[in-house]
Amino acid sequence: MADLVGVAGLTFAAFDRIWLIGSKTAEVISDYREFDKDSIELSNDITCENNRTKTLQCLLFEPSTAYSGRSLFEQFDENVQMQIQIRLEKLLNIINEGSELLNRQQIEQPMAQSEQVADGHEKINSENLAPTRISPLIKKKSRSLLRLRWSLWDKRRLESIVKDFAKENEKVNAQVQLMCHATSIGVNLTHLDRLKTNEHSRKLGFDLPAQLQLNITGMQTSPTSLQLKDERLFRDLTACSKIESKFAILDYLERPLLVEFRSYAPEKTEPVPLEDRTKDRVEMLAHLLLQRKDSVFHTLSCEGWVLDAQENQVAFLFAIPDGMKGMPFSLLRLYELQALRPSLGERLRLAKSLACSICELQLVKWVHKSFRSENILFFPRAQGAQEASIEKDRVGISQPWVMGFEFSRPELDFSSGRPDKDIARDVYRHPERQQRPQRPFSKIHDIYGLGVVLLEIGLWRPVLSLERDGFRRVNDPFTIQSYLVKKAEKSLPLQVGEHYKQVVVRCLTGRFDVENDNREELKLQQAFRAQVLDVLDRAAESIG
Repeated sequence: MADLVGVAGLTFAAFDRIWLIGSKTAEVISDYREFDKDSIELSNDITCENNRTKTLQCLLFEPSTAYSGRSLFEQFDENVQMQIQIRLEKLLNIINEGSELLNRQQIEQPMAQSEQVADGHEKINSENLAPTRISPLIKKKSRSLLRLRWSLWDKRRLESIVKDFAKENEKVNAQVQLMCHATSIGVNLTHLDRLKTNEHSRKLGFDLPAQLQLNITGMQTSPTSLQLKDERLFRDLTACSKIESKFAILDYLERPLLVEFRSYAPEKTEPVPLEDRTKDRVEMLAHLLLQRKDSVFHTLSCEGWVLDAQENQVAFLFAIPDGMKGMPFSLLRLYELQALRPSLGERLRLAKSLACSICELQLVKWVHKSFRSENILFFPRAQGAQEASIEKDRVGISQPWVMGFEFSRPELDFSSGRPDKDIARDVYRHPERQQRPQRPFSKIHDIYGLGVVLLEIGLWRPVLSLERDGFRRVNDPFTIQSYLVKKAEKSLPLQVGEHYKQVVVRCLTGRFDVENDNREELKLQQAFRAQVLDVLDRAAESIG
């Protein structure tokens, strides 16, 4: 067994070394401002990422009463601590490469080994971090060569290093955030409350997911109801024209809102009252959708809900995103509009955005339960054109909005569900959740729905069009799953590439090579990030 004190010491030392080398590197890069203004921007970028690393160090190692005077890092087990340390070593290697590049540039200048003088230019040494001096005369003679090397090679290489540093830093932060939620400490309400209120946690953006998880796991009913009982609003809702059978745009209090209609008793033909338990679920969902979230969730902010007992439905009201105007369109609808068929790069960025949404929802133990194309919306960008216009350059394909949460409950709350024989909805459901499901909803079921949507995006066709009869004559859910997997394996490589195909197949089969997972399914979440999210990220970045 590893020495946990030793692992903590090594991790703390890695943080310190990253900070020191990063600070010196940023200082030296800023000295190239005489060549071009981009050096200042590069220096600022390193400083920003360096500060982020220092903030994470403080969050991990400052003693807290939430942990009985110990640190957050000490709450993690040996395996988690070592994972963090390994990730930090990668970050250290990247910033050290930038430092060594600058050192080599100075050493290789003419007369670099000549006599040094007092008023020299300082350079850093990544081994001992001790400053050395270069003669002003040498610096003057070398300036032309420095400028040439900077513009032809060094600048470009440093830009690449800074970009890699930022991406790896993001992975370090994402990994720590995942450990904060998906290890045993993630169910500790005192720990979550610290993440919500701690200064360093707030700077890192860890506070919003913590607050969201506190609400999901601890809030049964809210003291403040979001139900709107405005008679004029109710009349307007009953009279408005629906978009794609479940959405509408409505003006309320002098601004447009998106309306999403949701049935609470679809099997009933006569009016029935809204049960208290269902009302509590509606309130909880409205509050969760109201809460401020990171943009990667891709959810709209709910402003309230209205009961229409005559139609056995509730209507959720959402603020329309800034810069958007006009009628929204679902992903399912966009498949039909071939004039709007997106490029490969746009489809890859869309796939990444949707995978990101599922990833963030699972981080805070929130399941969607109805992840399908009709519940993914796009708004036209406001450009002064007619509202009904959906020209390709106005529809933000890579900026989806995830709707259709089925009064979602905490993932550990068992729900056998009621039978739903509509194949248009069932085809997006995991075989274990079709017809009359007998297993509680879990993360892998939302991942399956994502896989079906990613298959559609890759082929840019609705899933029902992939089979001659739209699967209406197929009674076995596992037969549908097998058909979709075969379709992905055969058709996706030519359309979007082998890596994308592998992502879709993993989501549809659930084969993430995970064994002996914990209750929070940490290994599954890590595998999903590595085998789905990271792959889509690299694919989207390679296209540009």
